[in-house]
Amino acid sequence: MKNLQTCSLQQQVYEKMKEQIMDGEIPLGYRLVENELAHRYNVSRTPVRKAIAQLAADGLVESIPGEGQVVRCPTLSDIEEITAIMVTLSDLLVKHTMKKLTEQKLTQMYAIADEIDQLLAENRLDEATARCDAVHDAIWEAAGMPYLVTVMDALPKFWRYKCIGENISQADHIASILEHRTLIDLVRDKDAKGYHDLFQKHMEDISRNCQYAYGRLLKNSKTEIFKI
Repeated sequence: MKNLQTCSLQQQVYEKMKEQIMDGEIPLGYRLVENELAHRYNVSRTPVRKAIAQLAADGLVESIPGEGQVVRCPTLSDIEEITAIMVTLSDLLVKHTMKKLTEQKLTQMYAIADEIDQLLAENRLDEATARCDAVHDAIWEAAGMPYLVTVMDALPKFWRYKCIGENISQADHIASILEHRTLIDLVRDKDAKGYHDLFQKHMEDISRNCQYAYGRLLKNSKTEIFKI
């Protein structure tokens, strides 16, 4: 977690809980008890309560009658809806990115792609995956539309769950990672249709991977938390 000088206790707890949810340390369907979490993070209940509210706003936590606040298990329709929204909003952002693109911004994008290639060459797949977000961020931020980027960032990214990555083939995972350099190429070439087609395929592949992973989780789970 960041230290107290850079962010509040609430933000520290929020970031740590979000990281642990994505990594599966706090599992899907887990009931969040403020006292337990306050003890875990060595803080009072107030920052925990506020962090849970922030996670609920992110779509990672939901309130269930009789259960309280629990880590939300996304449905297949959730994944499909988010996929469709991201493709639509990305088209608008990239249209403006192509108009405003500078050599400096393009160089920054390719620098990230080079980092990803190096991580793949070193078989550091998880780190390469994490850097893919930076490619999308760089492309979207170059549009100069910060409010729309904020909307994109606020959308739940279900495919970031560790349990998803563990349930798709490495070949599919690497193929998805490598598409990010091609997306940059299409931005450079100002090929809006090509970008749309590849980004849509990219997101649809992610959606299918999520569905496959959740299918396996549902089949293998001995509990009732993976209700899809």
